[in-house]
Amino acid sequence: MKVIVLLVTVLTITIHVSCQTDEEVHKIKEKCFDLSDIPVEDRVVYNPENPKLKCFNACTYTGVGMMKDGKIVPEKYIERLQDSLKNEKKSDVEAFMKHMEDCAVMANKLSDECEVAYSMIKCL
Repeated sequence: MKVIVLLVTVLTITIHVSCQTDEEVHKIKEKCFDLSDIPVEDRVVYNPENPKLKCFNACTYTGVGMMKDGKIVPEKYIERLQDSLKNEKKSDVEAFMKHMEDCAVMANKLSDECEVAYSMIKCL
């Protein structure tokens, strides 16, 4: 469990760092904030249960390729994490990938893309 928490932290940091350093991802996030109608003051406090933030996450995941047609694409999570995971133990990475795939299967059973994204975040 400790390994999964560590790897989820790495995932979260990687996505946020990418948003800070990658202009394209930053533009995707800004577009998704606008499309989700999230006021500027709500953008600094992360509350994944907020319905607008659920849709923001779905929009962002879609924009960076982590979702397609309203469903999670687990392989894209791994692609986005490859650099961050290269120094982790192989068994830890494999455990995380298995957990992530299980989360994706569960999330992808839902029909609403906003709920799919939220379910994935909640599971991880």
